Amino acid sequence: FYSFTAIVSFVMLNMVVGIVLTGFEVSSESELLASPDLEKFTRTWAIFDPQATWFIDASRLPAFLSKLPPPWEDSECERSLGTYTCDDDLAEISVTAAKKVHIVDVASLLAKRLVRRRLRHEFQDI
Repeated sequence: FYSFTAIVSFVMLNMVVGIVLTGFEVSSESELLASPDLEKFTRTWAIFDPQATWFIDASRLPAFLSKLPPPWEDSECERSLGTYTCDDDLAEISVTAAKKVHIVDVASLLAKRLVRRRLRHEFQDI
């Protein structure tokens, strides 16, 4: 009885791992951002952070966002005078006491925005 339980558990575990790995292979999330996209982001950031401190003034964030190339740009928001009129995704960004934002915070929130928008569009097709 114990050997049967162990064998069945082992087979079931391998099936679950196989299904998860197949799901990762089929997933289209890897198509959201490629290495050249990240390079474009960092080059644009370097324009606003020439000393490579990894921080820019929070007041310069709208100008930074307006300079971003696809897929980072927010085509769903209207731009007026170089600033975004809607950007709820960045409302949760952390700002330091010196009124600066960190590159990792901005990049991760923009990446989350890309995933949310891609998934929303995929579910609208269903």
